[in-house]
Amino acid sequence: MDLGLVALIVGIFALLAGAVIAVIFFVIPIKSSSRFEKKLLKKVENLEKGQEKIQLYLDGLPQTKDKNKQKMLNAALSEMNDYKYKTAIRIFYDYLDKFPINDSERCAILNFIGISQHAIGENEQALKTFNEMLLIAQRINDNDALANADGNLGNAYLDLDDYKKALDYYQRALEIHKKINNPIGEANDLCNIGIVYDNLGDFKKALEYYQQALEIEISNNNPLGEANALCNIGMVYKDLGDFEKALDCCQQALEIHRRIKNPLGEAGDLGNIGIVYHFLGDNEKALDYHQLALEIHRKINNPINEANDLCNIGSEYVNRGDFEKALDYYQLALEIHRRIKNPLGEASDLGNIGNVFYNKGNYEKALEYQQLALEIHRRINNPLGEAHVLCNIGVGYKNLDDYKKALDYYQRALEIERRINNPHGEASNLGNMGIVYVNLGDFEKALDYYQQALEIHRRINNPLGEGKDLCNIGIVYVNLGDFEKALEYFRKAKEIFFNLRLEHMVKKIDEYIEDVKNHLK
Repeated sequence: MDLGLVALIVGIFALLAGAVIAVIFFVIPIKSSSRFEKKLLKKVENLEKGQEKIQLYLDGLPQTKDKNKQKMLNAALSEMNDYKYKTAIRIFYDYLDKFPINDSERCAILNFIGISQHAIGENEQALKTFNEMLLIAQRINDNDALANADGNLGNAYLDLDDYKKALDYYQRALEIHKKINNPIGEANDLCNIGIVYDNLGDFKKALEYYQQALEIEISNNNPLGEANALCNIGMVYKDLGDFEKALDCCQQALEIHRRIKNPLGEAGDLGNIGIVYHFLGDNEKALDYHQLALEIHRKINNPINEANDLCNIGSEYVNRGDFEKALDYYQLALEIHRRIKNPLGEASDLGNIGNVFYNKGNYEKALEYQQLALEIHRRINNPLGEAHVLCNIGVGYKNLDDYKKALDYYQRALEIERRINNPHGEASNLGNMGIVYVNLGDFEKALDYYQQALEIHRRINNPLGEGKDLCNIGIVYVNLGDFEKALEYFRKAKEIFFNLRLEHMVKKIDEYIEDVKNHLK
């Protein structure tokens, strides 16, 4: 093996893994009392669930026999069900203009409007809508509406990567749900708080909140909530590198979703199990599980998650080296996201297509797709997506041997990751900058960047990232001619990968160690 190429092999690993989209489902808390509301409930229970738990407020809807009102509400919810959120928003606004309604009902309609705006990435508009709902709820002292508004404001700030504000609103919702003795709402809030800590890389805290949510769901005999909490816990264990525990939790969630005949949850679990196998390096099993998830999402007509499955399948074909098939699947995902007007998904697909062209060696075309993705992320004010794409553009310029431009893009991405307090992205960009300095032959600078990445991965308890950093540091010492130090770092990396049961990575490190030993003979 050519030791001079090792840095590129290890350094690119994170980029390829980043193409996978986790499909995680959560319960929607709904309190319903009237017959008409129960009919509406049937329409809303299949609404798309995003990474966080959306909060639906139905108590304000009227127990009305007005057929015109019923017709318009049914039409709007049908549009939401079909992912035609812009049409749904228009109908809801027409409803507000056409009918005289009380404040409680206005809260319910504003909530639907905000959820629809949030679903298509219009988070600034969603913030305005949820804030309008919040003010009304405060004025009429409606705690249910207040908690829902707070929870959905948290969701919007989470998508804007403003974790502090997201946490504040989730905490407010939690306090209200505790005060009014709403345990299911409380569990939802705990779950959302866990998601914030998950995004911040504080997996220990995320796990604590998910566990609290799980206990509440079990004690309240809510199997759907129990399954969703198990799913979240499983994905944290995946992030911690404990893939055995991750699989166990996801399998438990799958059994529950199958028992209660919840195909949406079942498909989500299958997708998550596929993601765990992806990280275990078992490409065949990962592909099988994503295909099973895809079949269910197509059967229940769920285009957003169908697109996610297509994307995950595309990523597995990338890992197989079958770039043409990967392109086919990413293009199918792109068509769906454009059809349902989902700009966030569209940007993700464009970035993934760009990554395929990197792998094919067509760097100019890859950069074209990355630039298109960057424009969308900036337009919808998504700094996390913007940082990821800037990083990918940096990869393109690195492959074109334009190291100055590569460093410039990595630096821009790094600044965003630090501003939004995303330690995962920060460590990834530091590692990428280290790779550039290896290519430039500036091994001291490379070492400095890899050490910074290592410190972050250790601080946030990310053993997978730590193992990669140790490996990259070992490669630098090979280039510096300090083979004893190189062996020391390779052995540390091997121990971590062995504990994580990542046999493919252990095998790779063994090859590096053997090469160094041969050099020392």
